[in-house]
Amino acid sequence: MDMAKMKTNSILYSFFVFCFVLIGCTEQKMTVLELTDDKITIVLGESYQLNPQVTPEGAQIMYSSDNPSVASVDENGLITANSIGNANVTVTANEASVSCEVDVIGQPAEQISLNITDVRLLIGDTVRLTALVMPEDTYNKVIEWDSDNASVAEVDESGLVTAVSVGNAVITASVDDVQAECTVKVVEVPAVGDYYYADGTYSSALYASKDIIGIVFYVNEDQMSGKIVEMGEASLVWGEPGIELDNYNRYDGKGNTDNIIKYISDNDAWDNFPAFRYIDSLDMGGLDWYLPSTVELKQIYCAMSGVKWVPENAQEGECNDWEDLNTAILTGAEYVKNRETFNARITDVGGVALNVRGYSYFASTSMENDRENIWQIMFHSGAGYNMVRSGTNRVRGIAEF
Repeated sequence: MDMAKMKTNSILYSFFVFCFVLIGCTEQKMTVLELTDDKITIVLGESYQLNPQVTPEGAQIMYSSDNPSVASVDENGLITANSIGNANVTVTANEASVSCEVDVIGQPAEQISLNITDVRLLIGDTVRLTALVMPEDTYNKVIEWDSDNASVAEVDESGLVTAVSVGNAVITASVDDVQAECTVKVVEVPAVGDYYYADGTYSSALYASKDIIGIVFYVNEDQMSGKIVEMGEASLVWGEPGIELDNYNRYDGKGNTDNIIKYISDNDAWDNFPAFRYIDSLDMGGLDWYLPSTVELKQIYCAMSGVKWVPENAQEGECNDWEDLNTAILTGAEYVKNRETFNARITDVGGVALNVRGYSYFASTSMENDRENIWQIMFHSGAGYNMVRSGTNRVRGIAEF
């Protein structure tokens, strides 16, 4: 055989073998590995199942963690959170490899409870808010405090709220995405004779743009709350005699009124108690209006006269309680003058003056076991008398603020 031809055949044979091998190599498929999540967060003690997608199917998948004390992974891809921290879990299949970053956190906060959710403060006052974070095993219990109106009420990092100026603010306690709120109302010290407005504010000077609903006649020891008397009144029959109403409390007009109105409502007897139909119709400032007790009528009389009613041990500017029946008190010229000044504040803004010319005002109080009569107090002398329930007299509502 021709040597040149043999050499050519040998070269062609080698080329065909090379091509066959090359084609065979290119037909081998590469492994493709994918993870849905490349970063996950797990709560301590819980687990997470990895579900990698591998091509071609059937390739063997291996799992490993670079920090198993934080997050371990088994042969099926189940990750278990063992301690708070970070770890990387690697998934391999043949030559393919992907990683998942694992962040292990503690139990997140679900609820925050504040010791106070609504508070009234005077300027300069402080109050400490404390927050209870639930559940108990919450990993992050660091409270972040914030005020939406720091010019009214500030709050520091410990939850101490300081009243800065008159107004409203909302204090927020936050842990992660969980919050709780406390509404803060900063007020001035109320004074007898202040105008009280429908928005819950009060002032000595008149704010003509606001709706006046009453005038302050009594301030409690806390210097933030008290009682107001309405700007108007009515002349009405008190109510039907001969009925047990449990209205014998000489201090608590609210309790007396509630008991009387309960009877009226239960027995559909509104037409028989005109005074209480009037009181029940008062709807001003979101307050609960009621007919005053004998003592509360005395508190009004004292306020008009320029002194404060006290049960006993009166100091300067105060007046001890007195007998309900036919006892005149505070009748001097200076007291008369003070009553005129008090009434002028009412009439100057279009209100009805409290009558100081010998007429009296109904109380909500009856003498013990007396089902026929009702107490009344005169505002020219402070003297009290009994009057039949079916009689007509002045009715004027009061409310607590």
